[in-house]
Amino acid sequence: MKTDTQSTKLAKPQKIEFHSQVYASLDEFFQDLDRARRDENYTRTHRGLFPRTPTERHQILTDKIAARRRLQQHDDTGGTALMFSLPLA
Repeated sequence: MKTDTQSTKLAKPQKIEFHSQVYASLDEFFQDLDRARRDENYTRTHRGLFPRTPTERHQILTDKIAARRRLQQHDDTGGTALMFSLPLA
């Protein structure tokens, strides 16, 4: 039988072996994941959502397209695929 302290312990993080012909590091990979999911129409602040300027929107769209291409190239060349899961309570 599990005690309360056993059920709330966090699992020890596992070392990830990251292989890529596109990215030099896992951080670069995560930066592209972040770029690919950005909202090009609005920016979030502590006050809410605000529309982006046309220049900001264009730059973000350009960055998103480039990031998605790199992510696709990473997949196509057999780069490490990551899956994240959270334990169910």
